[in-house]
Amino acid sequence: MTSTGPERLISIYFPPFHWFDRATRADMEVVLRGTTLVLIGGDFNANHPSWSAIIMCALGGLLHDVIDLHGLVASAPPTPTHFPLNTIRFWEVLDFIVFRGIKPWLVLTFLADLDSDHNPVLVNLGRAVSLIDPPEKPDLKRTDWDRFTNVLREMLGPTSTIRTAADIDRDAELITSAIKGSLEASKLRYRRKRASQAYLPDSILRHVREKNWLRKAWQISRDPVDKVNWNRKVHVVREMLREYQNSVWEDKIESLCVQERSL
Repeated sequence: MTSTGPERLISIYFPPFHWFDRATRADMEVVLRGTTLVLIGGDFNANHPSWSAIIMCALGGLLHDVIDLHGLVASAPPTPTHFPLNTIRFWEVLDFIVFRGIKPWLVLTFLADLDSDHNPVLVNLGRAVSLIDPPEKPDLKRTDWDRFTNVLREMLGPTSTIRTAADIDRDAELITSAIKGSLEASKLRYRRKRASQAYLPDSILRHVREKNWLRKAWQISRDPVDKVNWNRKVHVVREMLREYQNSVWEDKIESLCVQERSL
């Protein structure tokens, strides 16, 4: 239930080569009956040009008919979500959403975070999508605790007297603000950050995906040759990440300037 009325959020999965039989269609009819706002997301294993697939399969055609019949909209990320282990097959868009009655500020984002041959899709239902990274959590392992103690002592000042509930709320806010400010003032600057996959170059991401595919192949076959190939790719990716992180750090060092107080 939301402020605009009831909504149905449904996770779905159609196995590969699943036939869209009468029972499946009947289930869909029950779920989609009425005018309730609905969002269905998952691995449909269905191809159709309406959600950016190159070709159409039988399941995709039948699913598209149901979507049209109930006034739904299909929406998919602009990039493939399925990367078959069999290199003969095409990359496909199999993971997407269909919805009804949801305003057009819905945003889909492709994530390369899993070791599966499918990549997850993040659905943002907010009115606005923030492109600003969330604030970092304090790194307690890289905090100058002596400085933290001194700064906190100065910010808190002498102990106050508490007599009322308002005094408790005031001091709680003061202590919380003082702790946050002391942590910020005491953190060690310019530590090297682990590169997030979202900001890695495409050349490295391609090798990461290949590593994931090789791992999946070995998990399925348990063939020693597949394991050797996977281990070899792991070392390649590790070396590429090390070189990339070093280059980022060198660029950071070269960008520091005394006049701008970045040193």
